[in-house]
Amino acid sequence: MVMIFLSLVTNLFENLIARLALIFTDFQRVQNIIKNKSC
Repeated sequence: MVMIFLSLVTNLFENLIARLALIFTDFQRVQNIIKNKSC
């Protein structure tokens, strides 16, 4: 029972980290585009 709960939590945590990483890269890309347009 505890192992199933731990695996669920780790899966959720990994998904959250992956999503945050994607959002972060998208944010950096948008910042670069804004910088290029402002120059």
